[in-house]
Amino acid sequence: MAAFMDEIRVCAKLEHPKVVGFLGIMWASLSDLSAIVEYAQHGSLAVFLKEKKTSRKVSFTWMESSSESPSKLSIALQVSEALVYLQSFAPPIIHGHLKADSLLLGSAWEVKLNRLGYRLDTSSLSIEDRAWTAPEVLTSGEFDEKSDVYSFGVVMSELDRCKLPFSRKESRRHSVDGSSLKPKFREDCPPEVLEIAQSCLKDDPADRPTVMELHYTLRQLQRQSQDQRRGSTDM
Repeated sequence: MAAFMDEIRVCAKLEHPKVVGFLGIMWASLSDLSAIVEYAQHGSLAVFLKEKKTSRKVSFTWMESSSESPSKLSIALQVSEALVYLQSFAPPIIHGHLKADSLLLGSAWEVKLNRLGYRLDTSSLSIEDRAWTAPEVLTSGEFDEKSDVYSFGVVMSELDRCKLPFSRKESRRHSVDGSSLKPKFREDCPPEVLEIAQSCLKDDPADRPTVMELHYTLRQLQRQSQDQRRGSTDM
């Protein structure tokens, strides 16, 4: 109950187009409370990526978007915008559980950051959840702004490959032997995208970009991509 109320308190004060809207709570009794949040027509990003992995009907790339599918870059940029908003608070709000499964897609493919306000406690992390968790969090138990940046880098791997960063077998082996695993990327991943992702996945938090730097870099990359597409259509 205490954890649920913590989540409600965080969500109730947030108002941003890239964060899922909190509408209220409903209850059958004091021990049976539920949060009411805005509807996201296209569901979770995790399910969307799984569908893209098995379907070849609609192209899903880093730079190209359509009415039936956003670009991977557009999704990444929107997630970074949500993180900038969270970290604009004093003290900053740390998500702590950033992954494709905690991101929703609205009717116009807009990203909605979900699962906010969860208690930041490594003891509650599943073996699979550790794949998105920064190495310093696993050793110290302390979440901060840069640990969310690390998780963002793992989400970029999910976007790139349309699959989980590691198999369940790999995650369990990593949990047992303490080996350091880094998510993989496709061989044809654009080098600019790969460079951004790898900067987020640095072992030393001080070497990772801030969310403001991350958002700026992604926005510049999107503008370059749009300019190139306009140039090619003008020829």
